[in-house]
Amino acid sequence: MESVYSDRTETLAVSAREGNGEAFETLVALYGPMIQKHIAPYRARFSYDELYAEACEALLDAVGHWKAAGGAHFSRYADLCVGNRLKSLYRTRAQATDVAYEDASAEDLEGHLIRRENAHRILLAIRQIASELEYRVFSYYFHGYTPREIAQHLGMQTKDVTNAKARLYAKLRKEAARFSEFL
Repeated sequence: MESVYSDRTETLAVSAREGNGEAFETLVALYGPMIQKHIAPYRARFSYDELYAEACEALLDAVGHWKAAGGAHFSRYADLCVGNRLKSLYRTRAQATDVAYEDASAEDLEGHLIRRENAHRILLAIRQIASELEYRVFSYYFHGYTPREIAQHLGMQTKDVTNAKARLYAKLRKEAARFSEFL
């Protein structure tokens, strides 16, 4: 497979910016694995089609705003644009969910508050069984970050993040009965 850091991809980006639809389609195909990587963490909360469309729109924006003379590779710029767009989508929807309850009935609001209180109790219970590192990793996961992003934030290797997550999940499986009252 062709490297996404090649001069050809940068030439395609310039051509796509000038209106060449075929060049953009080629970029979408070349950047498919990168798009899939960014979509993966959000698949449980959004439809694949919505995520894919949002990622392609972000790639199109990257084509339109990237400056060839700026020194940054198009690939890195596109990766950042797609990742940031999907994080923004996630955060916007999370905030919109809270706002939507302003117009909800009292029963809907009560259900929302109960779910929120249960989530808070689960977090407190997890805090009791998790190590400091496991809890920090879990907090980032809870807010939609990928293992790579968590590793960057915590200044550690991605493998250490996945190991901490695995240790916490093992503890949670052992403590499953304790959490069943919240589900």
